[in-house]
Amino acid sequence: KVQKNTFTTTTTMSDNPPTPEESPKTEDPPIPYVNIQKQGAAESETDDMDTATASYSCASSITDIFRCSTDEGTDGGASDDVDVDHSMLSDTDDDDSERDLFRSRPAVLDIRQWAEPDSDQFKVRGKNYIKDRKKIRAGESMFKLITVDLVECERPIMSGLCSKEDERVQLALKRGDLPPFVVAINIIVPGPPFYHLVMYYKVDDMDAINGKAGTPFSQLANKFFFGESDKFRDKTFKLIPKIVDGNFVVRKAVGSTPAIMGNKLKQYYVRTDRFFELILDVGSSPVASNVVKIAKGFAKTLIVDMAFVLEGKSEELLPEKVFGSCRLMNVRFKNLRKVESGPQ
Repeated sequence: KVQKNTFTTTTTMSDNPPTPEESPKTEDPPIPYVNIQKQGAAESETDDMDTATASYSCASSITDIFRCSTDEGTDGGASDDVDVDHSMLSDTDDDDSERDLFRSRPAVLDIRQWAEPDSDQFKVRGKNYIKDRKKIRAGESMFKLITVDLVECERPIMSGLCSKEDERVQLALKRGDLPPFVVAINIIVPGPPFYHLVMYYKVDDMDAINGKAGTPFSQLANKFFFGESDKFRDKTFKLIPKIVDGNFVVRKAVGSTPAIMGNKLKQYYVRTDRFFELILDVGSSPVASNVVKIAKGFAKTLIVDMAFVLEGKSEELLPEKVFGSCRLMNVRFKNLRKVESGPQ
């Protein structure tokens, strides 16, 4: 059933394309965890990067194009020095095997091209932000990154990947090993060919998102993931980017400015009692398309961190928390798994 820009389902959708070709199965190495070296006293707590008036104003220079994601400001925070620790995200064997099953089929993005960064490097609104405009370190991410897909298709799949029978969420449901709840952030990269970058996060404690935990995040998450208002979702989902390494112009232009993506881009939602998929259509904005195409040209030389936040606009919904983060490392848009787009 489709309502406005929401796909609300309780069973698998009818889009059942042929099974895509799969890469030969190889044993995946552990998911790397990135430990960002923290910068202490030199960091400013008065960063005033408000996102209420995000702007994608078009400009002629590459610097201005990259600045068009949101309001002005820099994070004034963590160092770009990176120490990569190739240990598992969790010490528990159960979590390890759960991840292995979830990413066992179909093939995921090369494990060397993504990781989960320390979300504490990002700054978010503090408890008293409405009064003092101060931001604080985000702390630990609310959800854990399970795996990442980067797939190629002839046309964008506006109903997402989570409802496709031969993709990993539906396969995990059939096996019975899907985590209690999965949140997928699906970014459509304009084409042709088109690409879907999908980051999957697991939620182990439902009270953390259904309001029962009594925390500001739990209250906000309950309305975002289970409420009926797409307008609220459009005005709440926030992305914070960070160029860790790469082209000098790109690093200086992009900075770490947060943006409410729904202000300028179309977002679609697939909601069930076991997963939530947010589909971000970059192609819905000509300017955003240009920004992403330029960044795609530099992709194999870039290391980019992204954090996903639900924006708190009142004191009772603060402080904010990062609910998921992802690092993309020298991504190559070649020899990717292809997914059938299905009927138009």
